[in-house]
Amino acid sequence: MEHTAKPRNQVMEILAAWDVGAVQAVVDIHPGKVYKVECVTSTYYVLKNIGENSPKVVQRFGFEYDVLCHLDRTGISIALPIPDREGELLVLKNGYLYTISPYLTTNNKWLELDPDGLKRLNHNCGAAIARLHMALAAFPAEDLENRTWKTVFPEDLFDHWIPIIQ
Repeated sequence: MEHTAKPRNQVMEILAAWDVGAVQAVVDIHPGKVYKVECVTSTYYVLKNIGENSPKVVQRFGFEYDVLCHLDRTGISIALPIPDREGELLVLKNGYLYTISPYLTTNNKWLELDPDGLKRLNHNCGAAIARLHMALAAFPAEDLENRTWKTVFPEDLFDHWIPIIQ
């Protein structure tokens, strides 16, 4: 299904489920799916449309949330979804489910480094990836085969679609 950008008033109706305060700006990051929300208090959020309301989408979200909580407990910086006014993590609006989470920022944008700084950055990135791998490896494996899913690619992926992209 093709998603298109929602008018600001529709996004504001969705945001009304959370106590985010007065909104200054809404930036459509991925049309109809992901929005950056800037509040007048200089607080930023990410509003996500995670899909049509269905048991499959709810189940997927539950698993993803469990993984995020596990990573958070292991010390990995995670932007956990924020409960709405009623304590729910998923908000249903017009047949779609939405979550909101803090917008994570970085001071590394457009960072220019000398060779030693680049070495430190690469080392730190590698160390962060290693911590993430170790944390994911420690995730409880019980019943994973029933909680995870496989992406089924179209049969003509390699013969047709990848050459088109190239």
